[in-house]
Amino acid sequence: MSNTQHKIKQLFKLLEELEQDLIAQDGKKFQMTEMRFSDGLKSLLDSNKHHLEDMLEDLILLNKTIAIIQKKSEQSLTQLREQTLQHKRNKNKIKAYGKNT
Repeated sequence: MSNTQHKIKQLFKLLEELEQDLIAQDGKKFQMTEMRFSDGLKSLLDSNKHHLEDMLEDLILLNKTIAIIQKKSEQSLTQLREQTLQHKRNKNKIKAYGKNT
């Protein structure tokens, strides 16, 4: 289990403790558990900050690449439609020429 997974598992355990503290109406214990949860969450986010930033950069790059591919795809589709239309016109011209001769 990775360090991140372990931290997440601990946070879920602390959430369960918070719920139990609420049910038991134990204010002091709730505050202590809440502080441990807050520290654990901050630690998780801080330890993964660079990883998350790298992932974000990768996602932005992926998004740009997808936009480029979509634009090229749209251009190709337009070009194919124009070619198909031109072929139909040429075919109709050939048919018309054949009937006239």
